[in-house]
Amino acid sequence: MKKMMQLSIILMLIAGLIGTAAAQDTMITAKIDQVITKLDKNGNEYTRLMFTDNRELNGIKYQTTAPIMCFGNINAQAKSLKAGDTVKMIVKPQQYNGSTSYVALAIVK
Repeated sequence: MKKMMQLSIILMLIAGLIGTAAAQDTMITAKIDQVITKLDKNGNEYTRLMFTDNRELNGIKYQTTAPIMCFGNINAQAKSLKAGDTVKMIVKPQQYNGSTSYVALAIVK
């Protein structure tokens, strides 16, 4: 009985690890539409860069606006950007309420 319990716990852990797919970091080149700098609830400054994201679904191409969130050291670089600037960044895509947003990991010069 004890071995059966251990086996079931191990199988649940393995299933949990397999089921969790980590989003891959990706590099994007984006023309910035809007730069928004704000304070979070803890008083830390962050910058949201809005850009037009070109996408395709079932052969249909379309555009949508997506945010790139910049925190910490990257925020210092991001808040100096202006609308119309083109920036190359390493980002981590995230899903929130069905929409894709990005967290900036590095700004490539």
